[in-house]
Amino acid sequence: MKYRIINIDALRGVAVLLVIWHHFFEMTSTNSENFILRCISQFFIIFGASGVQIFFILSGFIIFRQASTRSDQFRFQDFMFERYTRLWPGIFLVGISAIPLLELKRWAFCILPSITLLHPLLFNKALDAMGFFWFSDVMWTLFSEIRFYVLFAIVFSLLRNCSFHTKAKVLIIFFMVGKFLAHLPLGESIHNIAEMITLSRDSTYFGLGLALAIISEEETRRIVIRFKLVIVISFAVIIEMFTVNPVFEFYYFVIPLTVLAVNVKVSNKLLKRFAKYVGTPSYISYLLHLNTFYLTEIYVGYKSATFYLIILPFLIIVLSYFLHRNFELPAIRHLRRLYLKTKTLGQTKPQQGNLY
Repeated sequence: MKYRIINIDALRGVAVLLVIWHHFFEMTSTNSENFILRCISQFFIIFGASGVQIFFILSGFIIFRQASTRSDQFRFQDFMFERYTRLWPGIFLVGISAIPLLELKRWAFCILPSITLLHPLLFNKALDAMGFFWFSDVMWTLFSEIRFYVLFAIVFSLLRNCSFHTKAKVLIIFFMVGKFLAHLPLGESIHNIAEMITLSRDSTYFGLGLALAIISEEETRRIVIRFKLVIVISFAVIIEMFTVNPVFEFYYFVIPLTVLAVNVKVSNKLLKRFAKYVGTPSYISYLLHLNTFYLTEIYVGYKSATFYLIILPFLIIVLSYFLHRNFELPAIRHLRRLYLKTKTLGQTKPQQGNLY
């Protein structure tokens, strides 16, 4: 599985660059007279948002592969704490970067939604207030991530005696049913419930990641299993095609790129370096890039397209790698060490976490 980890990290690097340049071109609305720059701009405006879809697919893939390696130790509370501790250091960093952008009072309203990863609207309704929001606009994706983790943990806990493949298939079918219900004329309340419970907007991507995780296993490379999973994926694509705003780049761009990354062995020094320096810290790059753009606009002002197209993304990646090595990884290890101590005191065998 080692070469696949390199491929996955490299794909994460591609995904974060897609998102960074997508937001750059969206915010600057580049209308250059240069034909090549206009083509580049249109590509990233159309396909750049696909980086988020790639992250969702990789989440389904990685979470399944990690959980399947320790099936006898899977516990809901351990799994959720591991996932939250993977996300919290990045949330802390994006919170710090948001301070100069917001008044302190407004910034304080970001804390509860951001650290819990619950939607701000829930706090607005529960506390009868209208001021709650996240530290950054990109954090809605973490809201989808955390709901996927909860659903994954619930299914894998309830079906404890079933095989991991069976659990993954149940979850995939659950996602697809939710996607189908969300696009039937059943009323807004049904749509909202389907979206909240089954992630109907993003379920196709997580489900595809789970399916790819099964297909990529050597012991499951049999025609029957592949045929069943092709049917599931085809069903997902068909449902996606009949949505109000079909995401065509999902079929022509995201699926081929992701399938190649998790199934084709590619290993060279350049890919390893890209995976290490761009892919590994991609979570920090993703969370910080929007606030970095805003801060640069306020304190520096827009310069040339070259500055925002090349120099600023490079600086974001360098900063992210530094923060990843010197803050994120030590913070994750520290939080999990504290948790393992409490588990040991409780006479329960601790579950070893994964930093992915």
